[in-house]
Amino acid sequence: MRSDGAMEVRHVRVSRAQVERGASVTVPLLHERCLDCRGKGYSVGSGGSHVGLCRRCHGVGRAHTDRTVSLELPKDTSDGAQLRIHEQGALRANGQRDDLVCVVHVDRTWEQVEPDQSERR
Repeated sequence: MRSDGAMEVRHVRVSRAQVERGASVTVPLLHERCLDCRGKGYSVGSGGSHVGLCRRCHGVGRAHTDRTVSLELPKDTSDGAQLRIHEQGALRANGQRDDLVCVVHVDRTWEQVEPDQSERR
């Protein structure tokens, strides 16, 4: 973990089969610090004065990205586990990246539930 404790959290849904075999999962990072305005949200003129809202991020300071990170799931990862990937999160104004924390949610939608013994005849 970085000394300043900065991190970005992403929730990742995985199948039970992926957890059982310890698969690699691609995690999309939807937004990052805008590179045009360096996360400030506004454009700066030649004299250092504010010119207006950044055209790329529209003043938010974060813009859409297609960057993804590969997450290696340890075999038999439990639901709700938090896995940290060192310096793979959002890009900060100083050029460093936050740590990325992935919260794993195991999709149990298709699990077959055994009926209770009292329900069997």
